[in-house]
Amino acid sequence: MPTYKTKAMVLKKTKLKEADLILTLLAENGSQIRCVAKGARKPGSRFSARLEVFSVVDLLLYKGKNLDTITEVECLETNEACRTDIEKLSYGAVMAELVEKTALEGQEMPVLFPITKTAVAALGEADTRALPFVTSAFLIKTLSFLGYKPSFDNCVICGNDRSEILSAAGANGGADASAGANAGADGAGANGVFSYSAGGWVCPECASVGEIGKDDIADTLVVDWVRALLGMKFSEILKTFGPEGEDGVSGATNSLAGQLLTFCEHWMAVHLGLRLKSLGYLSRLRS
Repeated sequence: MPTYKTKAMVLKKTKLKEADLILTLLAENGSQIRCVAKGARKPGSRFSARLEVFSVVDLLLYKGKNLDTITEVECLETNEACRTDIEKLSYGAVMAELVEKTALEGQEMPVLFPITKTAVAALGEADTRALPFVTSAFLIKTLSFLGYKPSFDNCVICGNDRSEILSAAGANGGADASAGANAGADGAGANGVFSYSAGGWVCPECASVGEIGKDDIADTLVVDWVRALLGMKFSEILKTFGPEGEDGVSGATNSLAGQLLTFCEHWMAVHLGLRLKSLGYLSRLRS
């Protein structure tokens, strides 16, 4: 049987028979691999400690009819902190589930591996307060890479430039940003609204004509942080939301952390029809 080598991250483990494991992996080229580690659950197996969830490994596999089989494995990064801390494990499970649901067998998406690898490493280093921000950033960045990036700068309906609309609103003494962002179709305000279903910012004129319900509108502060996280490196997020950055963060509250995760949850449901079980569990854990 033909063999091949790859670097990969372990996303999921499933028991098979008495001693084997089925593994779901994210390969270095961004594709998903489902394979078997025979005897991995036996005491003293050379595979067991090297194939933990979130571990980054070098593998030698041979092609099978349905599932490939691992013959050799070397652990490169354990990411142990993401498994031994229950909070980090809960947030990491959200990352792993999104990748599992979106990475496809045989379809290469090279950006997916490095962003997942970097985010999981950041999660392991993160202070408790930073965990939801690291996870939200990963979800937003990954969804944007997959083609579901929110539109911030132009009206998604007519294409009007947002900065010009806001400048005109300021010059005319329009409603403040919060009021504009939270208004419904019957009162969009001078600043427009951010609509989940529309895919981004909607100018005041289009918002007043369309039927945009309150449940379809995201809060301005949350949208501003979504945009900020999209442009931040994970190292910057750790610094901003770590203990040393506490005094310099405005509005970085526990409530905001929950709102960011809710934004991601709504965004995935509307645009991918995807609901992550791990994210629902995390919401209950936070409540």
